[in-house]
Amino acid sequence: QLTRLFLKTSFTPNQITFLSLLIGLGSALCFYQGSYLSGVAGSVLLLISAWVDCTDGEIARLKFMETPWGARFDIFCDNIVHFFLFFSIGMGLFFSTGDPVFKLYGGLAVYGSLVSFIILSNIIVQNKKNAGQGKTSESSLADQVANRDFIYFLFFMACINKLDIFILVTAIGANVFAIYLMYQKWGRTKSS
Repeated sequence: QLTRLFLKTSFTPNQITFLSLLIGLGSALCFYQGSYLSGVAGSVLLLISAWVDCTDGEIARLKFMETPWGARFDIFCDNIVHFFLFFSIGMGLFFSTGDPVFKLYGGLAVYGSLVSFIILSNIIVQNKKNAGQGKTSESSLADQVANRDFIYFLFFMACINKLDIFILVTAIGANVFAIYLMYQKWGRTKSS
């Protein structure tokens, strides 16, 4: 539905990506506040940001405006949102509880996400390029885990006031995933 709405406007795909970035950063700002209501508001804004972001590639294909730079810009903006989001959830929990362990969890979540982003960015760009050309890419475990479905889990955890569990799971999961990706990229080549 959002794609149809954006098709009726003069927005370019990159402008839609930037709009998604701004909404996502607004989400992070809400989480930084550290209250229950700001957490719920932040999770709703993150949902909206992700939904808006899903339209930019479709708009690019439908308006014949795909570019390699646009694909990279999209991935960069997605990850900027994730980094600020995890940092802000950790800081918001620190502000609301006074427990410095949440700073550590937020930092670990950002670190694991950053390592994963560095390893996966070229693969994701290639998959976006293939999708734009009507080619199918094999779905790997890395692709499945790297998707944005965590936003629905985050929304649920914000609603039940359990962001502390979310950031702990994310801190562990992001780093386990990063280790898995490093093994996939470098471990297999050494053992072959």
